[in-house]
Amino acid sequence: SMYNWKEKQQLRKQKLFGKSLVISVLCGLFKKLVLVCTILSNAEVKKTNFIIQGDPSKHNPESFPPLLRECWNKLNSTFMHRVKRVGLTPDQYIALRWIHEFPEGEISQVKLAELMFTDSNNISGLMKRMEGLKLIVRKTNSSDLRKKHIFQTSHGSVQFKKGKKIAEQLESEALSCFSTQEKTHFLTLLNQLSKTINDQRKALF
Repeated sequence: SMYNWKEKQQLRKQKLFGKSLVISVLCGLFKKLVLVCTILSNAEVKKTNFIIQGDPSKHNPESFPPLLRECWNKLNSTFMHRVKRVGLTPDQYIALRWIHEFPEGEISQVKLAELMFTDSNNISGLMKRMEGLKLIVRKTNSSDLRKKHIFQTSHGSVQFKKGKKIAEQLESEALSCFSTQEKTHFLTLLNQLSKTINDQRKALF
């Protein structure tokens, strides 16, 4: 009926407005984060309070992708320089973090590639380098010779703990520009966005 059609249109408009507002708020928060990431990437860590100017709902949603990319690039660059001091790369730390989160021997090379959003060739090269550095060992699955399970070595465990301290310190510094309420809101919105993207990604494959 005409009533149902109008109701559906209204619900669709409300959903679109809701998504647009979420992106707009994230843009405002990311602008604050970009300023801090710039300071961190220049190795000029300061305790500075940044204020979002104007109404957050007026931030242009089209600026979200470049803001997200800029934050990621600067955070990754800063983390790369810091974690290098303990002999790791960002990819090696991320791999160790995932391995650490699973019960021993329960993460395969295929699963790790999926978690790190990479392909079999890249993960194979990364695992080979990490094996050479005595960070991990790979063992072939006895029931499926095509599968390789990954185990963290004692040296890998020590390096992971060092890297984790660096990662937690960087996260604390990067998010210091937010109030407690903003930080909670920011992380909630990011989790919501991540879930939506993952759901869409699964639907494609």
